[in-house]
Amino acid sequence: MTTLTSTPIAKQQIAGLVLAGGRSRRFGSIDKGLQLWRGLPLTEHVVKRLAPQVSKVTISCNNNLQRYQQLSKKYRHPYHTQYQPLILRDSILPADSGPLSGIFALLEWYDKKTNHGDFNTPSHIMVCSCDSPVIPQGLVNDLAKLLDQTNSSAAYPVVGDDHARLLLLLEVESATYAMQQTLDASCQQPANLSVKHWLKRLNTSTLSLSGQDIGVNINYPSDFAKLEQYSS
Repeated sequence: MTTLTSTPIAKQQIAGLVLAGGRSRRFGSIDKGLQLWRGLPLTEHVVKRLAPQVSKVTISCNNNLQRYQQLSKKYRHPYHTQYQPLILRDSILPADSGPLSGIFALLEWYDKKTNHGDFNTPSHIMVCSCDSPVIPQGLVNDLAKLLDQTNSSAAYPVVGDDHARLLLLLEVESATYAMQQTLDASCQQPANLSVKHWLKRLNTSTLSLSGQDIGVNINYPSDFAKLEQYSS
């Protein structure tokens, strides 16, 4: 992957969100984000790669809160304010609603804080799943460039026919509006709460990458073997 040398979005305006709140049913219903690879939890591999690309990182989790709190604190930036949570539980959607729960929880948290005089809501959020431990180190930069070039409000990578929607850069204002549309619609009838369906409410662009660029998504314990091709 060719990493772009500059981004039109200042790093200080991009927050990171790592999704580690799922049930991991395909992984035996254990906390997948805390499973070890090369001595570190999968979530820590993601945070370690994401933290240098953004201004602050929040981990979305619903179990093992103390462990995730410690992990998030380990990679906290010096300018990580008290108004950016280290961890955040699902709060706005019904239980077991999937990855959108974590995204909505942070968007709602920001929305409630906008009236705080000393709180500066980030303009963008980079969402990463905890089971993609070798995300490209230039991914945020490249997605930000794509947003600028296409005037989009969301962007994520595509590898062949595989849409990596949980490596997603979102413009906060547009995403918050799309969240409210979904919540309003769900009051009238059962809502489709998939990320794929929700992104139809946003102007979304995709970035074509190779499989080597994007890394491995760990869905099953056997997938760990696929990670051995990566040096770090």
